[in-house]
Amino acid sequence: MLAPTHHTVGSSAATRHQDGLMRQLVQESLDRLAATYRDWRFERDIVAITRVLERLNDRQLAMLGLSRAMLDVDVERLAIRAGYEEDTTFTVIREKDAAPRRDSRQDQGISLFHA
Repeated sequence: MLAPTHHTVGSSAATRHQDGLMRQLVQESLDRLAATYRDWRFERDIVAITRVLERLNDRQLAMLGLSRAMLDVDVERLAIRAGYEEDTTFTVIREKDAAPRRDSRQDQGISLFHA
């Protein structure tokens, strides 16, 4: 007796190529959507922060180093600086974690008395 032949749907090279192309297109669409959402959230947050700061009087704004005339620009600069500091902190922590430990002892937990 001959063994039955099994045909699988989508096993041809052309179908696999189309499947890969579709996955790539879907991933690119999801990436664009995620970027658009992040941009929208950033803008929404900037507007909310600006509205709150607009409630302060000129003296209070001056105490923060801000001026009413440049409030929009100042808030954007604060957001950019905060993002830069966050990225820098992440990079420093990542590089520190990647550095080899000089201490050859096994980590026994935190000790307040034997640092």
